[in-house]
Amino acid sequence: MKIQLKLEYAAFLLLGIYAFAQTGYSWWWFAGLFFAPDISMLGYTINTKVGAFCYNLFHHWGLQS
Repeated sequence: MKIQLKLEYAAFLLLGIYAFAQTGYSWWWFAGLFFAPDISMLGYTINTKVGAFCYNLFHHWGLQS
């Protein structure tokens, strides 16, 4: 199962790169948007409960689709 998940994530990444290349935007946008969910780690500055909630919310696949 681990190999299947790794292949799935690699396919998502390659498809995302291909789709972004079709937009004509600067690649700086891709890098910024790629790391945007990690901004949710700032919730940990409040406390661990808020941090965990924000992290899980922003890393949910339903929000990224």
